[in-house]
Amino acid sequence: MIRWLVIIVNLFAYDICWTLTMFGAGRSWWWVAIGVTGLSVAGQLAISPVWRKEAAIILGGALVGVATDAIGMRLGMFSYRAGSGVQFWIVFFALWANFGTVLRPSLFWMWNRPLLAALLGAAGGPLAYWIGSRIGAIDLGDSAAASLVWFSAQYAILTPAWMFAARRVIGERAGRDLRS
Repeated sequence: MIRWLVIIVNLFAYDICWTLTMFGAGRSWWWVAIGVTGLSVAGQLAISPVWRKEAAIILGGALVGVATDAIGMRLGMFSYRAGSGVQFWIVFFALWANFGTVLRPSLFWMWNRPLLAALLGAAGGPLAYWIGSRIGAIDLGDSAAASLVWFSAQYAILTPAWMFAARRVIGERAGRDLRS
């Protein structure tokens, strides 16, 4: 029962942080991303059995994620409504770091299932950006369909790659430790 409670709390915290960050981004309250995601990541690492390794995975994955988002933005797949480049990097780094907080506690079981991870990414990534456009944080490109295909491919590649990195760096045994 405790195992499921940890997973539910972890996913709930992820969802709350994502929602607050996106609503903040849609209103130029970029600092919300720092506050809520900073607290979430700090809380996650404070109770992690391998906090240094998990921090490296979260931060490294967030850097890769925000860099691919920057490429997508330059290609016209979406635009950040607040307009500021610095704010974009802060908000989208926070969104990716927030996703990193679910890798060990909630998604560790998927670390050895790259196809399933790719499918999760291919479905969840575009959904997140579509919802972000409805919230008012981003605008999808001229062709919303092309933008959603971009996000689907981006997440289908990055999600299993991030899980592979987590498995290699954190390790299977620590990944199964659900103390956080």
